[in-house]
Amino acid sequence: MLRWKTLKTEISAETNHEVVVTKKMQGDRTTIDSFKFPVGQACLREDPLVDSFIFSGCTRTGTVPTSIEIARLDQFREDCETEIGRLDKQITETESTVLQSCFELARLYARLMTKKKQLHAARSFCAPVRTLPPDVLNVVFEMCLPEGFYTLNKRNAPLILCHVCKLWRDIAINNTLLWKSPRFDLSARLNKYSDAIRAVLERAQKRSLYLQLWGHLSFSDTCRRLLVLFADFFPKCKMLDLFIATTALYRGVCKLDAGGNLIFENLQSLSLSISNSKDLRPTFPGAVKALCTFRKAPRLEQVYLKLPHPSFLQNTVIPYSQLLKFGCSLVLRSSVDLTTAISTWKRTLSKCTKIESIEVAFLPAPGKRVSIQDAHPQEVAHISMRALTVTVDIDGNIDAVFDGLNFEGQEEMTFDAAQPCEIRLDQTTVPIADMHTTLHALGHTFFGLSRLTLLRVFIADRFLLPVFQMTPTLRYLEILHLKPCDNFANTGRWIDDDSQLLALITKMVATSPAKLKDALFPNLDHLHLYYSSYHKDHAEKAMAYANLVQARSTMNSAMKEDSDSPTGSHFILELSFSKYVHSKSVISSVLTGINHENCHADVCHKVVNDFSWTAFKLQVKDEYSRLFDYE
Repeated sequence: MLRWKTLKTEISAETNHEVVVTKKMQGDRTTIDSFKFPVGQACLREDPLVDSFIFSGCTRTGTVPTSIEIARLDQFREDCETEIGRLDKQITETESTVLQSCFELARLYARLMTKKKQLHAARSFCAPVRTLPPDVLNVVFEMCLPEGFYTLNKRNAPLILCHVCKLWRDIAINNTLLWKSPRFDLSARLNKYSDAIRAVLERAQKRSLYLQLWGHLSFSDTCRRLLVLFADFFPKCKMLDLFIATTALYRGVCKLDAGGNLIFENLQSLSLSISNSKDLRPTFPGAVKALCTFRKAPRLEQVYLKLPHPSFLQNTVIPYSQLLKFGCSLVLRSSVDLTTAISTWKRTLSKCTKIESIEVAFLPAPGKRVSIQDAHPQEVAHISMRALTVTVDIDGNIDAVFDGLNFEGQEEMTFDAAQPCEIRLDQTTVPIADMHTTLHALGHTFFGLSRLTLLRVFIADRFLLPVFQMTPTLRYLEILHLKPCDNFANTGRWIDDDSQLLALITKMVATSPAKLKDALFPNLDHLHLYYSSYHKDHAEKAMAYANLVQARSTMNSAMKEDSDSPTGSHFILELSFSKYVHSKSVISSVLTGINHENCHADVCHKVVNDFSWTAFKLQVKDEYSRLFDYE
């Protein structure tokens, strides 16, 4: 606290026109405050003699004054000396008064600051947050946490909660939920804080850990020390998200279970991403070291792998036979990689005897184009399988991806094409799109589905009915349908258009249970469409949607009278709009035009990012560039 006795005040006349009062610290002479007071010329009263001819004449001509003038000047000098003495005395007295006032002012300021600090402390001691019971504070603290994994730093929860007061610190440290989902960037800098890391991880106590390790370490010794530190806590880790960006880190993870004693007792979910950096790319398939670290995980049920080469999938040892969900994303640099990837993926699936959900993505590295060559069908049959998600960006025929898949109990399928994919009726049809598949390959997958999602697909108008007649049990359909642009000068352009499918679904309805066999999608109660980016007549489009809602609602109401029909009376139409293409006024006019007040139906919508196929490719490129460091 600044004490008034340490201040020293100085008063000086720096110029003829101002007086300066300065408060300074004694010792280091630091200036605290400085005030300048201007002195106006109008305040100076000159002697009449100064303005007389004596001063002006002598000053102008330099002549010697007369005896009378000299006498008057002598008297003037005496008066000036007397006045100066009087003024000096007044200045000294005034300085003393000002100094005393400054000292008093400094003392008052110091007292004011002290009282303000005391008031702030008193208010903080009685603040409502200090009077809340610990159970309420625990709820508040948990609401402060970011979603998912979070990086520990002193500016965010939970660490910032430990710097408020001892009460908050004790409550935060003892709340195990606050410390269960940390994210660590494995770096040389992190190696300096091993004690702090151990303390943070121990705060989870018996709570299962959700741990994310994101590493770019290139030093083997540092990798080993950090991984050994985290390995001590792996037995209670329930979810592990591991990103490997260097060879040193990959080898370190492979060596963790060198003795075969590492057991992930509680691990249920594993996400493993391996970068596509140059030092991790295998020069030949056998160059990849086997990763057996996670082979002893008795509770492991979910695994998602993002790998830069199919050989990593071959050399990743996981208890596949106990998995319920398995996802795999493979980066391809050549057509040989693609053929190997499909074969390896299907061999891996054959080991997943309890699998219920499968996700797979075959995506080329940026600037690369791949196609399937000489792929041999491989049979994969699982009765327990329920949901399949396939994302592809492949040139040519992609039937080999689906050939041999036999999932009798499958209920859901998502097909996400990174570029326009044409679904043909058979091999005799000449394809228009660069990527294409046939109904023969998809037929066994379509039949029996209750949920189907098709994104960026093209089905010729004459094939729409044969394709969707393969899905009589469908209850949920989401489709982003494309078609070639009518402008043949630009044959590479595709537009999103579902008008023909919309008309077909509206027309082919049943008005009674007896006519159910003639209806398209007789059990459909939720249809998700994407509003066209190229349609200009919004009133006409809204009317088409309104007719669809009316027809399907009437059909569903009639079908409910049939006790054997599982369809409810309500029909749901969901529309997705592009936030970059469709304005709020367009969205409002379309939704207003769909009059469904007298229908047993709901119309909902959402605004999403641009869903064109070109935007999707940019999105995939950005995401994989971030994850895999393409070079």
